Order: sequence, then C-alpha cells, then structure tokens
Amino acid sequence: MLRSKKIESDNDIDKEEIQSDKDIYIQKVQIKNSKIQSEAVRDAIDNFSKNNTSESDNVFVKNFPKLILKEYNSMNEYIAKRFKFEWYATRFFDVFSFIYRNHDLLDVYEPRHFIKILLRFIKNNEKIWNINVSNLVDSITICLSRDENKVYFIDENGIPNFYNFFNSQITPIKDKFWIMCREVYNINPSFSECLCYRKLAENVNQIWTETLIGSKKDSEKLSFHIFRMMHRLKLFDKVEFNVYIFYDFTVSKLLSYINTDNLTYTQYLPYLSNIWSGLFSRQGNTFLIDSFDKLTIFAAISSIAVSKEFEITGKIEINKKTKQNLLIIYFTMVAFKIVDCSTKPWLTKVLNEAHDSLQQYIEKPEFAAQTIESQIFIFQNYLKGVVTLKRDFSQQHHEIYTRIGEILTIYPQLKLVSSFLTSHYVYKMLKSLPLNELYSIENLTKIKTFLLDLIMAISDSNYITKLQQEQKLFLYEDITSTCLHMIPLDFVQNVFDSCFFLRADYHILELIDISGKYRFRDYVDLMSLVVSSLNNSNYIDYQKSLKYIELCGTKSSIIPSWSVIPNNNDSISDSTSDSDDSSSERKFDKSIFLHFLSLFTLIFELKFIFGHIHAKGKNTNFMS
Repeated sequence: MLRSKKIESDNDIDKEEIQSDKDIYIQKVQIKNSKIQSEAVRDAIDNFSKNNTSESDNVFVKNFPKLILKEYNSMNEYIAKRFKFEWYATRFFDVFSFIYRNHDLLDVYEPRHFIKILLRFIKNNEKIWNINVSNLVDSITICLSRDENKVYFIDENGIPNFYNFFNSQITPIKDKFWIMCREVYNINPSFSECLCYRKLAENVNQIWTETLIGSKKDSEKLSFHIFRMMHRLKLFDKVEFNVYIFYDFTVSKLLSYINTDNLTYTQYLPYLSNIWSGLFSRQGNTFLIDSFDKLTIFAAISSIAVSKEFEITGKIEINKKTKQNLLIIYFTMVAFKIVDCSTKPWLTKVLNEAHDSLQQYIEKPEFAAQTIESQIFIFQNYLKGVVTLKRDFSQQHHEIYTRIGEILTIYPQLKLVSSFLTSHYVYKMLKSLPLNELYSIENLTKIKTFLLDLIMAISDSNYITKLQQEQKLFLYEDITSTCLHMIPLDFVQNVFDSCFFLRADYHILELIDISGKYRFRDYVDLMSLVVSSLNNSNYIDYQKSLKYIELCGTKSSIIPSWSVIPNNNDSISDSTSDSDDSSSERKFDKSIFLHFLSLFTLIFELKFIFGHIHAKGKNTNFMS
C-alpha cells in the first residue's frame, strides 16, 4: 500500500515537472530576445528528451520561436561569418534530430518547416564538422517514414546533397546512409503525381554531370536507386534523361561484379533487367541492342535476373519480362560462336549460372504445373544451353523432355515446335555417339522418326494456312513486337548471316565400312532437302511430302493420318539416289547431319522467333 502511494506520488511529481518545463519554455520563447529564445530551445531539448512525451514534443514545435526559425532560414547568409554560421547550423541540426528522434511528430504540420530548411541548407558547399551525423541520419530516416516528406527529399535532391555536404563523415555510417537512401526512393506509387518531374530530371542530370558524389561507385549505386524508383512509379515517359549515360553506369557496375569471384550479386543487380525493360518500353525509345557488345551486356543482365528469379520456391509467373530475359539469353547463345569470348570471359560464367537455375527449376514439380507455353519457353532455353554450353543431358531431363513431347502431340499446331525442341536433343545425342554406334538400328530409327515428324510438321495444312494468313507461327506470334522490339531486325539478320557463314564450312570425312552407312547417307540427303524447303518456302507441299516420306524408307500409306494441302500440279525435281547405291563416291561423317540439324535450328530461330517468316538463311550449303 505504501509502495503504491509512493509510485503515485512520484508520478504526480513527474507530471508537475513536465508541466513546469513546458510552462517555462512557453514563457521564454515569448520574450523578443534571440539569445533567451535560443537558450529556451536548448533547455527544452534537454528536458523534453528526458521526459519524452508526445505532449511536450507538440508544445515544442507549435511554440517554436519565429525569430529563431527566421535565423535558421537565413543560415546560408552567414557563411562569410564562419563562427555564426557554425553556431546556428549546429543548433539547427540538434533541433532537427530532436524533433525526429521518434515518430510522434510525423503527422504534425509544423516540423515540415525544418525539413525544408534542412534541404535548402545542405545544398551549400560549406562543411560543418561538429555534427553527430549518425544521429542525424537516424532522424532523417524516421522523418522519411512519411511519404509526403519523401516528396520533399526527392524534389530537392536531398540524398545526393546530403552525401556531398557530409562527404568526409559518410564512410563510418555508410550502411545507415544507404538504408536512408532506400527509404526515400521507396516512395509509395500513390505519391507519384506529387513529384515535380522537371526537378527530378534536373536532379538526375546533376548527379551525372556534377561532382555531388565523389565516389564513382556510390554515384552509380545512387543512380540505380533513383531509376528503380522511376521504374516502379512508371516515370520513364515523364522524366527526361540521357539513357546512354545510364547504360555506361550499368556496364561499369555490372562488370565490376561479374569480373570478380563474387558468389552472390549485390542486391540491385537482379533488378537491372526490370529497369531496362521499362527503359526499352519508353515512348520513342532510341536505345537499341544493336551490337555484340550490347548484346552480351544485356545477356549478363538477363542471366542474373533469371538466376535470381528461378532460385525461389513456389510458382513463378512467366510474364513478358521473364520471356524477354529468356529470349535475350537465347539470342546470345545463337551468337555465342561468333562472340569473342576471350575478351568476355564473364559471359560463359553468367550463361552457365542461368542454365543451372533453369536446370534446377525444371526438376521441380512447379515446372510441370506451368502452362505448356511457359514450359516450352523455359525448356527451349534449357536445351539451347545444353547444346551451346556443352552441358550434360541427364536421364531425368530425358524423362522431362519425353513428357513435354507427349504433351505437344496433343496440340497439332505445335508439331513444328516439337521438332524444333527435338532437334536439340538429337544433336546432343549424335554429338556424343562414337562413330561405330551411329549406324545401329536404334539410333538410325531415332533419326528416321525425327525426319518423319519434321516432314509431317512442315507439310501440315493447319501450319501452312496459319503462315499464309497470319505470317506467324503459333506460340511465337507477338514475340518480336512485345519482347524483342529493342533488337533491330538488321542486327538479327547480321547475327544469323554470320552463323550461317560459320556453318557453311563443314568437312566430309571418310567413314569406316559399317552396314547402315548408306541408309544414314539417305537421311543426310533427305535432311538437306527438308531444311532447304523450309528455308526457301517455309513448308513442303503435298507431293514432296509423300516423296520425302518414301525416301525415309516408309510407305506414306502407313503413316498416321495428318493434314496436308494437295498440289497435283507440282512435280518432284529433287534428285536422290537409292538407299543401297554403294557406287556413290560420297562418304559421310555424322558431322554432316549435325550440320543440317544446326541449319534447321538456325532457320527456325530466324524465321519464327527473332526475325520473320520471309527471312532466309544465307551462305547455306544444302548440297551434300
């Protein structure tokens, strides 16, 4: 009982003391003397910090002396008078740190005057040394808990100016500074319209053209925070800036990480692909991926994004950005053999990392739960990586490939896509086979099955009709306009021309005398004819399809029914030799069939994924 009365008595004393402190503060600040008012402010900070009540804090800001506030507003005029300048500046920072030592005054109007004074003050180049910068950063971070305050900081370039003003004192508190930086640029999208876009454009250009940020590394990092915000708020069409400077920053920051042995990337590198996806989608965008250097840079950006995205557990949404990343990676693998990797050793590293992530993902149940369209986009990248990066194709992946193939048979419009995917598998199989196993019945049957499926796919009436009417292949209809609009068609054609030129120079090697080689020779001849037809006319007509099927050693009458467009007026002009004609002087190595497989995949990629159906492979050698 006595203890309870003692506590009540102490509380009464505390309340009386708090009220007394407030009364004294109010009385003193009403005296028209700046020295007395300044002492009152200092004493109030000491007393109210101990009591720490929201009532006291409200009394402090609502009764803050206008004379002192005026002096704070005029601080920059005192720069010539060093002592007076430092005296007022030190006391102002004490006041600001006190006001925002907690969240009590965030919703109060009066403290906003101090935010504006702070932002104006740190624009000058005079340094103040006796400031507790760590406490100040803590207070600013609390201040930024309110989005209206973030608007002030963004409009007035508060973070770069803070860095410049306290440059020599930033290093010990770098972590705190970047937390503050993330806080300000993580503004709620609903406040987007409150920002001044003209000022934001000026601020971005100021960071790039002036020495606000002495460290190039920190300048790049700050730029990424700003551009991430602009992407989130969809401001790329509203703010003018030089995208080529941001590209230079991107290259510098990217290479500084991927040229090292870092096992993990800094947190904002995976977000680069999102930023650039937004930049590419700007109205009137003129920045294009039109060189091998740019292509490899964006391949690295996309690879990092894919590696990060496919690491997560749970369902992944295969949206436009994901497809864009996958296609940029894929196109880079198309160009892989014509890129000078000796000057870009990091390229193989990032492509392999992306491949590892895709490989791990397709082994998860979540992959099978994706739509067939999404599975194809993922799996075609995986297969391209297996061939291009010379990766292993395990039994588990063979089972996944078989499952996808079985699903594709349900969709007649995906026959050619199925053959396209299979071509990678057949290529990998033949590449790994010893020569004496090439002519086994089992392997020849696999080649024959692939050829039959391919012939039926490119002679199918549904396929031909869609090409003639829509000029596009099912599944890839909108790829170039939605995901690849930043890669000009002339550069695409240039890449493929170089690839075809590289493929034109193949060697015919002498075979060992094994039965079955003549059947293999016929398959090579037939593959040459089929690929030539696809390159020149996109499809095979009815009469040719029947002839080609018979050349496979199969009667067309026993082939499962498939839809073709008859053409009775067409004659067969392709000449082939009988399968058992041992008098031929031509001799074949498996590299020739691999050559035509490569031509098929290149032609498919050019016509249906990256180019257009009227594009043709140049420098191609179809005569075997």
